[in-house]
Amino acid sequence: MSKRSEFVRVAIALGSNLPSPDGSPEKTLRAALEALRALPNCRFERASSVWRTQPVGGVPQPDFFNAVVTLSTTLEARALLHELHAIEQVWGRVRATETRWGPRTLDLDIIFYGAQVIEEADFRVPHPRYAARAFVLFPLGEIAPDMTDPATGMSVESLLQSVSGHDGVVRVGPLFSRDDDESQESST
Repeated sequence: MSKRSEFVRVAIALGSNLPSPDGSPEKTLRAALEALRALPNCRFERASSVWRTQPVGGVPQPDFFNAVVTLSTTLEARALLHELHAIEQVWGRVRATETRWGPRTLDLDIIFYGAQVIEEADFRVPHPRYAARAFVLFPLGEIAPDMTDPATGMSVESLLQSVSGHDGVVRVGPLFSRDDDESQESST
């Protein structure tokens, strides 16, 4: 596993709209949060609320439940991506056979990896479509409005003000239980 010598702050988007072995999409997000908190060489920072959103891409499917987590890691970006894909597989995601923008049990995307811009054929950071997606910007703006897109220099807060699709994004409630919320507050 590739590691860096110093910690990098990252933002990871979570999404689910199908039941998993853990139950509802909301329960899946909570279980995925625990898996993210247990990642090697990572320090959990914050988790947003859960937001219910309308799907994009035109494929008929149930609404999504979304959240964003920030953490610091010494994992290289590609190694972190590998860990995220492994977590998705635990919850039943099979990327090779799924429909693009279709329903899924769990979707984990790296939105930011510090100030790094990665442009590879199969991996891009910042995530190439995040700035046009209210379902990413609302939860990200809730916990990290000051994060800045390294490609454009724009803050999440300013991007959120210009994104369309606000009507289809509704805050559902905390990703944490009340006890977890208190421990999150004390760790930030």
